[in-house]
Amino acid sequence: MRGDPPRWLDIAKPKGRLVRAPLLLVLQHHVITASTLIVAPLLPATGPGSLLAPVVVLGGNGYAADLLGLSAVPLSVLGEILGSALDQADAITDGLDAIFRGHPVGLPLL
Repeated sequence: MRGDPPRWLDIAKPKGRLVRAPLLLVLQHHVITASTLIVAPLLPATGPGSLLAPVVVLGGNGYAADLLGLSAVPLSVLGEILGSALDQADAITDGLDAIFRGHPVGLPLL
């Protein structure tokens, strides 16, 4: 789609064999520079999605963002940027908030 460096919530095709998911969702904001990038695998959606697996659409196909499968990968693993999940930013950040802070699902902070 473009040759720019990956940006927050970009959808990228992985390169090589390190990643087995068909697509990756960039979770690390592009202002944070590092030799690795935090991503979540995007897997073909089999249902409507959930808090921890919101569905994003790319090319008319739904993909569930496996937020519990997030990991840091070398920048070299990211291939072509195919699109963006910015239209699902609220659902994705709600899922990440649930993982890291227990919100919005009502878990106690302490």
